[in-house]
Amino acid sequence: MAMTPERIHHAISFQMGEIHALFMFAQMLARQHHSPKTLLPHLAEIEQLGLAGIEPHPVPDATIEGFQFVIEGLRKAIAELR
Repeated sequence: MAMTPERIHHAISFQMGEIHALFMFAQMLARQHHSPKTLLPHLAEIEQLGLAGIEPHPVPDATIEGFQFVIEGLRKAIAELR
């Protein structure tokens, strides 16, 4: 059974809300860290591990772009702290 355009829109919007909440949670954790800038090397490691887990699978380019967009947003947010 195919999803209606309204249902597809709802599902995408729901996922956008989930991602935004997780992004904000990650920023909150970074703000609470005693030395936020020390998180940057760990973020680079997580990026490599995350990409290594995604790339072997047939996923749309948008999936990888979305992953990289969030990582870059976290990188910028952490760099702006203290």
